[in-house]
Amino acid sequence: MSFRGINTTVIQIRRQVFTEVARMAYANVKGEKANHLMRKIPYTIIPGEEGKLRKDIFLERAIVEERVRLAMGLPTRRMDEHNSVVSGLEDASIADKYYDPPLVNVIKFACNRCPEKLVKVSDLCQGCLAHPCMEVCPKKAITWESGRSTIDQEKCIKCGRCATVCPYNAIVKTERPCAAACGMGAIHSDELGRAEIDYSKCVSCGQCLVNCPFGAIADKGQIYQLIQGFNRGDRIYSCIFKCCFTTGSKTRYASGRTILSGRPSLFPDVAES
Repeated sequence: MSFRGINTTVIQIRRQVFTEVARMAYANVKGEKANHLMRKIPYTIIPGEEGKLRKDIFLERAIVEERVRLAMGLPTRRMDEHNSVVSGLEDASIADKYYDPPLVNVIKFACNRCPEKLVKVSDLCQGCLAHPCMEVCPKKAITWESGRSTIDQEKCIKCGRCATVCPYNAIVKTERPCAAACGMGAIHSDELGRAEIDYSKCVSCGQCLVNCPFGAIADKGQIYQLIQGFNRGDRIYSCIFKCCFTTGSKTRYASGRTILSGRPSLFPDVAES
């Protein structure tokens, strides 16, 4: 399931991060002034004294700090080492600085440690006489306990046959959203159950990013460096791929010029591909 087109809290925070990073870049300050602005961003986005999203305001701000770093093309910090949020900022303050791979990153302490795959009996189970779920299970992982079906997770192979035959839709088959969205099978669990990306398989498509309900996956950006170029007076060109969109039963195609038409732009020209 994708959250594209839905203005979720994750999207709102992402936009706030880019907005504040852009403001910081347009301020065009260096040294300790830049450090101060960067340290201030998490408090601007997550104000107050009590957490509202994860019930821990310090965790919320720490996650925003990592998002700010990634938005500026900086790497995430290791959790087992002390490292300031402004570490590497001086190197990122160069207009032609290119981000260091990887592009897509997991913010470890934002990950909910979702189970990779899980088949579970919900409270909707009516304890029916037919119990077809038990009959179709190839591993006999379902038993009758206390008037309802129970799944032995050690025997269960997550085939989902029980879920398809339950007349009450009482059996739920779930999969880690980011892994389910990845077409390359590049996401697995680390030793602590958090999502981990196998970069030998990852093609940086970003599907895991847009499907993570906790906003634990983010990509690196270069908005900070782009605005540095504007501040310096560089001529920066926009290259936009032609895209298609569907309205009703018709598919329409739009060029880069069409997308930007009527909008004030800092780009002197648009190159279409």
